[in-house]
Amino acid sequence: MFNSAPSTSISTSSSTPEPLKPQSRKYIWLYNRYYKQCLYMVNQRGNNIRYEKCNKSLKSFKWYVEVINGKSYLKSAINDKLCLIVDKNEILSGRCDENLNDKAIIKYIPQFKYIKYKEKCISGIDDVDDEYSEHYLTLTTCNESNLKMLWEQKDVPSTN
Repeated sequence: MFNSAPSTSISTSSSTPEPLKPQSRKYIWLYNRYYKQCLYMVNQRGNNIRYEKCNKSLKSFKWYVEVINGKSYLKSAINDKLCLIVDKNEILSGRCDENLNDKAIIKYIPQFKYIKYKEKCISGIDDVDDEYSEHYLTLTTCNESNLKMLWEQKDVPSTN
């Protein structure tokens, strides 16, 4: 079931979609149908964010959006101080409060299923010529026909 997120603020009159802005913390998965996997964070600063097989019992797969002073941050349930950040075009785990040059300001656009950083979207790589690229992410021009960059917001299943 997809999270309808009744507490979001989405503009319908503007041509530019508004990012998801929840009023309270609700953990979600960011699921990619192309890979059939979820966004995943290791509980250590500086590690690459990846996509892996979804696991409802691990906090590493659970995310939430927090808005602070009008800026949105994609935070991990594994550690409230860690955000998804972009540093030199790498998608990493980083401390939200050490956000130099707005590295952690990330927008999730539910209408398009994009995770955006500035004007680029976060996408899987899986380059057939690079065996080490599987499960890693990159920044690329947003394109709704590129299924590698579409991240569906899904409710986290119950662990019972």
